[in-house]
Amino acid sequence: MVCPRCGKEVGEGAVQCEACGQPVGPAPHGQAGPPRRSGLAVASLVLGIVGPLGLGLPSLIGVVLGALAIGQVGRSGGRLRGQGLAIAGVCVSAVTLLLSVVVVSVGLMYCRVERMGGQARRARAVQDIATIKTALGVYAIHNGQEPTEAQGLRALLVKPTTAPQPLNWQGPYLRKPPRDPWGHDYVYRVTAEGEYHVFSYGRDGQAGGAGEDADVTEDTDP
Repeated sequence: MVCPRCGKEVGEGAVQCEACGQPVGPAPHGQAGPPRRSGLAVASLVLGIVGPLGLGLPSLIGVVLGALAIGQVGRSGGRLRGQGLAIAGVCVSAVTLLLSVVVVSVGLMYCRVERMGGQARRARAVQDIATIKTALGVYAIHNGQEPTEAQGLRALLVKPTTAPQPLNWQGPYLRKPPRDPWGHDYVYRVTAEGEYHVFSYGRDGQAGGAGEDADVTEDTDP
C-alpha cells in the first residue's frame, strides 16, 4: 500500500504513514473519516486576535490553548490536524499579549505622571498665592491699605488711577502679571469687612470642583 500524500510504502494494516503521519487505513476503534481540525488551535488563534479587547487576558488564554493544541495534534496519531494553526495562534496571542501589557503599562505611567503634574501645579499655585499676599502686604504698608477689589491685583504692577489712589506707591510689587499654572488670572476678592482673599479656581477656571479642578487657596494641601 502506498501513502497518498508522500508516496512511501506503508505496511499492510497500518493506520497511518510512518513518514508523514497521513491516515492510510481504518481509524482506531473503527472511526473512519478524514482528520478533523483541532478546536483548541482555532480557539487559540481567535483569542489572540481579540486579545487587546480584553486587556490581554484572552491573549494569555490563547497562548495556553495553542500550546495544548500543539501537543494534542502531535498525540492524535493523525486524527487531528491544525498544528500550524496552533503555532500561529501561540505567536499571535503572544504578540497581542505583549502589546496589551505595553499599552496598559503606558496608560498607568501616564496617569501617574499626570497625577504628579497636577499636584505640582497646585503646589505652585499655593506658593504664588503666598507671594501675591506678601506683595499686597507691602502695598498696604506703603499706601495704608490693600487695593480695592475694583483696582484688583493689577495695582501691584501699575499705579492705580482710580480712588483711593495710593499716596506712596513704590511698585511694581510683582515681577509679572499673576496667572495661575493653568493660565487663569488669580481671583482677588475683598469682603465687606475689609478682608481680602486671593485664590485660584483650579484647572477648570470655575468655582468648586474636585482634584485638579478644585479651588486653591494659600492653605490648600496639594
